[in-house]
Amino acid sequence: MEVVWEFIINNTYLIAQILGVFALICMAISYFQRNKTVFFTIQTLGNLFTVLSFFVQGEYFASIGCVIATIRTGIFSVFSKQGKEVPWWLVFVLCGATVASCVLLWNSALDLIFMFGLIIFTLSFKVKDGRKMKFLLLIPNSLYCIFELFSKSYAVLVSTVIELISLIVSIITEEVIRRKAKKLSEKEENQTDNVNA
Repeated sequence: MEVVWEFIINNTYLIAQILGVFALICMAISYFQRNKTVFFTIQTLGNLFTVLSFFVQGEYFASIGCVIATIRTGIFSVFSKQGKEVPWWLVFVLCGATVASCVLLWNSALDLIFMFGLIIFTLSFKVKDGRKMKFLLLIPNSLYCIFELFSKSYAVLVSTVIELISLIVSIITEEVIRRKAKKLSEKEENQTDNVNA
């Protein structure tokens, strides 16, 4: 057991990066899910890997926002599995926890950008239509990119940009599939009308 503990202590940066890669993979995969329950479950797993990554590196304050995000996606996942809506009071509690953590850990005005991103992310989850929800998620992901760029968190920025690209690709892919299905449906209707005439 001592050998394992010593390995972890001596390789925290490597372990944190591996956990970060797992987080990135989960986040990227989540945006390609059409089922909201699966989306929330994979997002929760990705957030958990992110929290562990920050924790292993000793960045405890940075992990608090991720902990709230993990709790948020976990709550939405549980409610979605049960076919229920997350009540608004719970959404406001999550938003309040986000604001409180921002106030307690205030660093600069840049923190407001990150805080608004977390709040918009939470509110986006209340949208019933998965397609519209993905469009709304473009806003917080863009805010995270701005925050990370101006706070010079370039390593995290790369991860967020990849996540944003995954989200955009999933929206485009879904839109192409939806339009093709609509054209096919219209073609079948025209053929049925011609046969009946």
